[in-house]
Amino acid sequence: MKKGFTLLEFTLSISIMLLVFSGLVFPFKNYSNIFLGYSKNMLISDLKLSKIMAYSKGVEVTFAFIKDDKSNDYIGYNISQGLKFVKKTYFPKDIIISKSLSTIPTSGLLTFNSNGSVSPYACTIVLINKKTNTTKKITLTIGFTRITDK
Repeated sequence: MKKGFTLLEFTLSISIMLLVFSGLVFPFKNYSNIFLGYSKNMLISDLKLSKIMAYSKGVEVTFAFIKDDKSNDYIGYNISQGLKFVKKTYFPKDIIISKSLSTIPTSGLLTFNSNGSVSPYACTIVLINKKTNTTKKITLTIGFTRITDK
């Protein structure tokens, strides 16, 4: 009977240990904040799309936030042009728009006018990752609406 390990057994055991230790040393990245950034960028793109649609076609475009029944915060949004439905988007799990931190009208509606402005007024939209409590802000200015993020 032989004593000891073959080179193949030794190599396999070392490689398995390295895989296990690499998982312990380098913890998995928190992907929920990636989803927050993605949601912010998607919301900015859709706000800009709504503004461009209203300005280029000379019609009003409505941006309606979808309210969560439990928390009273917003979990997504609809875009419509007159009676024509354009887009419906829900945020990933744990991503919301805070109703208390945002200055969105109580109706949850923003209207982009044909002159490029937003009504009823300019506002700030605050996205929150409920898991990590990280926030991202989007600001809509008055006049020919500028959409900026912070």
